[in-house]
Amino acid sequence: MSPTLTNNKVSLRPIGPADAEAMFASLQNETVRHMTAAVGNYTREQVQQYCADIAADKTRADFAISANDRPKQTIGEVTINDVDKTNDSANFRIALYSEAFFGKGHGTAATQLVLGYAFKQMKLHRIELEVFDYNHRAMAIYERVGFVREGVKRQALHWQGRYHDIILMSMLHHEFKPTQEPKP
Repeated sequence: MSPTLTNNKVSLRPIGPADAEAMFASLQNETVRHMTAAVGNYTREQVQQYCADIAADKTRADFAISANDRPKQTIGEVTINDVDKTNDSANFRIALYSEAFFGKGHGTAATQLVLGYAFKQMKLHRIELEVFDYNHRAMAIYERVGFVREGVKRQALHWQGRYHDIILMSMLHHEFKPTQEPKP
C-alpha cells in the first residue's frame, strides 16, 4: 500500500473506496474528460470497484490528492504506473477533478511529492508521461518541475472530430529537483 505524503500545499493518500464519488463526478466533467481524454461512460459501480481494487495492486502507486485547506475533500489523483523493474522506469499521470482546483498550485505540489516518492522510495531511474498538445497548462507544469520533451506522437489522439499530437516527456533521477520537502 502507498504511504501518505504531505507538503505545505497538499496531502496524498492511497486511493480507496471513499474516493469513488469524487472520481465518478470528475468523469462527468467535460473539461476534465477533455484534458485526460477519458473515453467511455463509467458507472458509479465501476468506479467504486476500481477504487476498491486499486489499493491491492502492488504494481503501481495511486494517490488521492487533498488540498491542506480542504483535508476531507478529494480534489484529484496522481499515479505512478506501468512500473518496469528491469529498467527502473514508470509512467506518471495526474488529474485534478474540477476546474475549481486548476491554477492554484495543487497539481504542481502533488507532482513534486509523487516524483520524490518515485525516485527516492521506489528507486526509479526514469519517469515518463504523455500529454495532449492542447493541454498547455499541464505542459508548463511538467517543464517547470523538470520534465524534458522527448518527442511527439503525431496526430495520435482523435478527440471530438479532430486529431491531436501526444507530447512525450520524461525525467531522470538526477534531473529531479524537489522544491518542497515532504512533512513528516
